[in-house]
Amino acid sequence: MFFFLSKVIVFFISPFNWLLLALGYGCFFAKSVRNRRRAAIWALGLALFFSNKWVVNELMLWWEQPPTPFASVQVGQYPVAVVLTGATKSNKSPSDRLYYERGVDRILYAIRLYREGKVKKILISGSELPTFMAVPNRDAQPRSMAETALMAGVPQADILLEPASLNTHENAKLSAPILRQQFPGQKILVVTSGFHLKRALACFRQQGLTVDGFGADYFSEDRSPSPSLLLVPSTDALKYWDVLVKEWVGYLTYRWMGYL
Repeated sequence: MFFFLSKVIVFFISPFNWLLLALGYGCFFAKSVRNRRRAAIWALGLALFFSNKWVVNELMLWWEQPPTPFASVQVGQYPVAVVLTGATKSNKSPSDRLYYERGVDRILYAIRLYREGKVKKILISGSELPTFMAVPNRDAQPRSMAETALMAGVPQADILLEPASLNTHENAKLSAPILRQQFPGQKILVVTSGFHLKRALACFRQQGLTVDGFGADYFSEDRSPSPSLLLVPSTDALKYWDVLVKEWVGYLTYRWMGYL
């Protein structure tokens, strides 16, 4: 229920949907020419603002946790890297492979840290089943990010799994017993997308764990003097706004529910 309500909230506050509402009002509900003109102006203004990549890039730079240089992580610094899932899809066939979406560098960065001896184990946290499946299909055989780690030469003994969590709060709550049992009192490294890192770290700290973050899957770009970034509308900007709004809603909701 919590997941469903969060998706409904995100739908109604998505900037793209604000644009559709302005257009819909102007086309179907505005009775006077004046109101239609106002709706058209609002729709145009929203389209220009939310398709401006410079604006959303500045917000992403502000919100995303800065990337951690690999060189700043010392050999043997962390006993385990916790990799949060959410970068794969399981509704695509054939099922003889793992289908990655954005965020594949979450597991790739963890593998690199492992290969360089900077983490000793990798804990993959999160269900690979479709999130909307209220009752998991027992015939389904969801593939895991662990396959990628195994193909990269990480031994099975150094890969831990927490396969039940469906959201960030559960990632932290269900991983905490494993981490306390196997790495008591040690500092943990959490690997997830840069825009998601602030909420993820707060959830793990709420469980009484000592954690650092390692960001991946960055939407922001380095600042550029290119006029096209400021003047040319971008459809990517609309997608980035959806990511930001969803994360802001998630962060505020988690704070309200006491998860942070």
